[in-house]
Amino acid sequence: MPIRVAPFSVFGLGGGWPAFVFDAALLSVFAIHHSVFARDGVKTWLSRVIPERLLRSVYVWIASILLIAVCALWQPIGTDVYQTPGGWKIAHASSKCSASA
Repeated sequence: MPIRVAPFSVFGLGGGWPAFVFDAALLSVFAIHHSVFARDGVKTWLSRVIPERLLRSVYVWIASILLIAVCALWQPIGTDVYQTPGGWKIAHASSKCSASA
């Protein structure tokens, strides 16, 4: 099965571990942003630079830009991470459907 070309393919990442590490770094930056912006010290520091009424908007804009970057730069690793065998596929699919309801 050929590897899908990412919208913004990073030169030299042909899949496998390099792509996995790159994807993990992208996801980590997105997650760290959420943790850092939740801290009172960061909110206090930002309120000196940005008017307090705009703090939530700046947070949302940065989170949105980071999410777009994660989606646009995501690299395919070239293989399945897991595969559900046999009859377990039905149980797996039904648990995914019931979780979203």
